[in-house]
Amino acid sequence: MDVRIPCPCPGTPHEGDTVTLADKLSLRGGIAMQNLIVSSIANAQDRLDQADIIGILNEGYLLYGITGWTCVDAKGKAVEASKDNIRTYLLEDFTFSAPVAEAADDLYPAAAIDPLVRRASMSSPATPTNGLTSAPPTPLRPKPSRPSSITTSPTDGTGTTSSAPSGDSSSSPNLESVGA
Repeated sequence: MDVRIPCPCPGTPHEGDTVTLADKLSLRGGIAMQNLIVSSIANAQDRLDQADIIGILNEGYLLYGITGWTCVDAKGKAVEASKDNIRTYLLEDFTFSAPVAEAADDLYPAAAIDPLVRRASMSSPATPTNGLTSAPPTPLRPKPSRPSSITTSPTDGTGTTSSAPSGDSSSSPNLESVGA
């Protein structure tokens, strides 16, 4: 894909330049983009906000997506579209880089970022939820059992138990009246 930009060449020898973006990110470009994002987040002193991440992505898109351009040096000699030259000619000036970044952002996010998002969503810790998450009660659930009642035996006809001097216990002589 060709993108027209204002001329970033030293001395502005012509009105504009063309930057060519690959139609798809290469394997190397895609992996490099993913590593760029992961390492930027891991090495950030402060938490990166959405604008920072988008900026990092767009820089990466230009570094790994540009395959050529019409830029020339001060003597009019063609300048290679190397990473160093992309940084110098485009990334240092928003006016030149923004149109290319916008076009690249239409081409590359699915290939570069979607795999990271899928991996992150599968390995993310559980997050708090609002409201109840339990299933509502249904009539198919068994009802809780009632506590069992304790029954007592009548004690009117029984006597007391006492220890015999030999250590054996003896029962009251009235045990026969209780039915024992």
